Amino acid sequence: MTVSRISTLQDIFNLSLAAGDRELASDFYFEIIGEEQIGILMKGFSVPFISAGEAVEVPGPVGSSHWQASQVDYKFQSAVQFTETVAGTLDAFLMRIVARPGAKFDARIYSGTPDNFSRVRFLRQCLVKIDPADVDHENRQSLLLVSGTLSYHYFGESKPGPRLLTNVR
Repeated sequence: MTVSRISTLQDIFNLSLAAGDRELASDFYFEIIGEEQIGILMKGFSVPFISAGEAVEVPGPVGSSHWQASQVDYKFQSAVQFTETVAGTLDAFLMRIVARPGAKFDARIYSGTPDNFSRVRFLRQCLVKIDPADVDHENRQSLLLVSGTLSYHYFGESKPGPRLLTNVR
């Protein structure tokens, strides 16, 4: 079905504008506290959101049931990707992290950059497990990608930043 009434389309347009600018998937920056230079090597990561926990089915009489939320989840795991430099910057960083007690670090995720962001989220007690990197002797046009799993805690801690105007990048 097509929407052909211009007034309907204008209403949707106005609702969309009222909601505000959308976040772009590329407009985020991951900063490891104490290792700030590593953020530039991060290619991909996930942004956490606090929500209700898993739905638990609660059985009732005569076959009835309903859903109940479990505890709010604050621990997350997600895929992470880095690029490596010829000088081995990522490898040296990983060696420094492993040398720390518990191999843990804290981090920030900026909606924007550390100098120009609309919001920053705070991650606690992060762990990163890196998988062996795949190389391909025929592929002369791609960077070496290093993938792994990031485990961390996020309690909904965030604060607004200086970039509050719309359409300012």
